[in-house]
Amino acid sequence: SIKKNYIYVFFCFIVTFFYHILPFFTKIYLVLFYTFRLIKQVFLEISFLNTSTKSDNPLYIYVVFYIKIYPNRPPCSYTDNSPK
Repeated sequence: SIKKNYIYVFFCFIVTFFYHILPFFTKIYLVLFYTFRLIKQVFLEISFLNTSTKSDNPLYIYVVFYIKIYPNRPPCSYTDNSPK
């Protein structure tokens, strides 16, 4: 009977760990992982923008061509009051 109690306590611990404690840590891990990944990506993009000249920057080229190809594009936002 004492052996059964130990098995029961161990089983309760395992269930508690997997259903309550582990998801909490995985959520924290995911939040931290993706936050740092986003920060790293932003820093990479900023450094890329700083190092390249305007004409060499693919993002700049894309924006310029987009504006030239779609001159009657919709406004970027509802608060955009620039002349169309």
